[in-house]
Amino acid sequence: MKVLVLTAIENPLPSSLVYTQTILPAKLTGKAKVVSLVHPRDFFLRRIKRPHGVWIFPLLYPLRYRDFHLGAIHIPFFILFNLPIFLFILLLTGPSLVHARSYPASLLAWLGSYVFPYRFLFDPRGRYPEEGLMMGRFRKRDYKIWKRLERLFIKRAWAKIGVSMPHVRELGERTIFIPPLVDTQKFTPGKKKRRKGWVVVHLGNFGHLSDCELVAKLASSLRAFLYVLHPCPENFEYIKEVLEREGVKEYEIKRVEREEVVEYLREADLGTLLEGESLTTPIAMGTKLPEYLACGVPVVVTPYVRGAVEVVEKYECGVVVDPEREKPKIDKKEIERMRERARRCAEEVFSLKKGVEKLRRLYESSLPLTSH
Repeated sequence: MKVLVLTAIENPLPSSLVYTQTILPAKLTGKAKVVSLVHPRDFFLRRIKRPHGVWIFPLLYPLRYRDFHLGAIHIPFFILFNLPIFLFILLLTGPSLVHARSYPASLLAWLGSYVFPYRFLFDPRGRYPEEGLMMGRFRKRDYKIWKRLERLFIKRAWAKIGVSMPHVRELGERTIFIPPLVDTQKFTPGKKKRRKGWVVVHLGNFGHLSDCELVAKLASSLRAFLYVLHPCPENFEYIKEVLEREGVKEYEIKRVEREEVVEYLREADLGTLLEGESLTTPIAMGTKLPEYLACGVPVVVTPYVRGAVEVVEKYECGVVVDPEREKPKIDKKEIERMRERARRCAEEVFSLKKGVEKLRRLYESSLPLTSH
């Protein structure tokens, strides 16, 4: 089976989530050709380091740089200018299956499936319409149009990919569970540096800046040393202000290289996945969760992040609590016992090797298509 993996607008940098969670697993199956449609600014100015084995084509729309959430007025122009490019790619490659990541790519793949006889694999990665609404990018009309398109994608798709079990149930029949993946050979437990007291780490940006308060409340209640790694530089001052207001005495806010992350995780007693209730959290898993667990770091997660909560409760590898509503009761001896369970969870649920094998079987049509 010829498989084409399609991404659109998102930058396929080797360090990006697009690459680590979609492009790399697809390439490792040995079955797929990957095509990324990127903004002309990235294509012509060579702002991206082009990943080996990935075809890069320029998008002719949207005009605004990194304008990923397309409002209703932009959808016809996105189709008009970019569908011919995609149809040309289909003519060159002749795939029997197109795996489309997120909604803009799925829009093209859905339309193309009416012209070329291939199977359409819908990989939404989350709730795109709700994300746009929460970010202020979508108005009510935009949201309704994308929800209508979402229903059409689901109806047309040969199969779908859900990133959590709540997501799988939401997408319905013929949905495969492939969560965020982690290379368990690179992210491993190691000798822990010793600090007096707790060490808490938050990896990545905050879903909402207000979530920073939840992390600060947790660190303050435990009197912990807090690492905030990889936040957007423009948010440094805001994060610092929140931490000091909530009484966090010791902390570091910094950007670190990808290969350095493991060392910080090994030092941690707890990783945080603290998000307030929102339109996206009922199906959320969190891409940072596998990295915490692979390094043997138990997780503190709010009850609203339902995808993560189901895994954490099943493997008993973390604590479910909302620091906004209750003071966390966390026993350090129990946390130490959770470390082995955290690593086992990463190997059984989030392993890159297992995810690649599941994806390969899906591409070969040998994986049973059920919603379980």
